[in-house]
Amino acid sequence: MANAYQMTLLEAYPVIDMLPLDPSDVEEVERMVAADEVGDTMFEFLWRELKLADSVPSAEMLLNMAIKDMEEVLEAFRSQPGRTDFQRMLVESYTKETKFGFDLNDPEAVQAAVDADRTNDLLFSFIWRDMDGVDTSEDAIHHLSKAIEEIETVRDEIVVKLSPGPGARH
Repeated sequence: MANAYQMTLLEAYPVIDMLPLDPSDVEEVERMVAADEVGDTMFEFLWRELKLADSVPSAEMLLNMAIKDMEEVLEAFRSQPGRTDFQRMLVESYTKETKFGFDLNDPEAVQAAVDADRTNDLLFSFIWRDMDGVDTSEDAIHHLSKAIEEIETVRDEIVVKLSPGPGARH
């Protein structure tokens, strides 16, 4: 069962109309996310992350933390424009204190953990997947910048729509 924050994601996600799902069929969305069949790792990350929210402040906090963590990775990418080993750069720049149950210095172990949803960190998994196949620094920076914008859009819609008070839309 989707919560109000996930339902708002279905309304506010900037490219929801391009996803191979019917936003009105929440059970199907749940199934597709669980099976990694949406084809949009940002949407899947946000769906899973917002499932943890139990209030507007907690949803806002979760999304703000994701934005902060992504901005740190983005800054690392911007500071090393000639590099193209983006997944390695992610490992080197990811400062969030996650207890990974695998060797971050072993790309095959990281990939296996990401593929099996065993990283214990949804954001790390999202960025790892998003960097797969990215060829240039410009593309990597664009991907991360766009992801940050999408998270900000969803966060702002949750705050406006679900916060109690005169500005809320219900």
